[in-house]
Amino acid sequence: KYLLDGSENADTLEIVSSDRRNAAIVYDPDSAAPSAMYNVGVYAVFDETETGTVDAAKINVSDITDSDNLIIKRTQAGVTSGASTRPGNNDISEYIANFFEISISGDGKTLTFMPNSATLKTQKILPISLYIRVGKPITSATGMSEDKQVNVFANVSVANSAPIAVENIPLLLQKYKTGLTFDPKGAPAFRYRYKKYDLVEKNEELMLSLTEQLLYDMQELLLTRDGRQEKV
Repeated sequence: KYLLDGSENADTLEIVSSDRRNAAIVYDPDSAAPSAMYNVGVYAVFDETETGTVDAAKINVSDITDSDNLIIKRTQAGVTSGASTRPGNNDISEYIANFFEISISGDGKTLTFMPNSATLKTQKILPISLYIRVGKPITSATGMSEDKQVNVFANVSVANSAPIAVENIPLLLQKYKTGLTFDPKGAPAFRYRYKKYDLVEKNEELMLSLTEQLLYDMQELLLTRDGRQEKV
């Protein structure tokens, strides 16, 4: 379940693990070896009903294709070709790009989810089910084949960041007077102008102190939970 927001809040999921008990998707005792590499394909399907979650048992896997469902694929180097990563080019990948991006590590052992926005523009968010194909390639003199392929489903949900108490923005601006401004156009943003002194050390100390206080006041006045203003 993916609930993080903000560009620095990337979430990493281990695809392959040598720990049988804690393997998130695939268990392989060889995965701890630095030379272990995996082919990974991430696909997506939607449940457009009101029940919420995609039921994997009702999905015909043969209908999941690169052209219609691919989000990203990582293929390891073979005898005649190098390693490559290919993003999807379809309606589903464009829809998911509104909320987050997925990247695959070079060795194919982890997925990283990176949110694209802390606030979603639509109130109706379709639940997303990822279909993940993991293959362990084996290279020989005659070519490359996959020792085995594991296919799994992983359900993903996306949530907005904490609501903002818009009615308290004037209170915050009044407290900081001319130093703090708010631009509501485009991507709304606060901007704070610091007073500059001749001493570098004094500037650094002042900026740190004022920034900490400003963040604290923003938290107190603006962050809410479930529509109610509340200290976080």
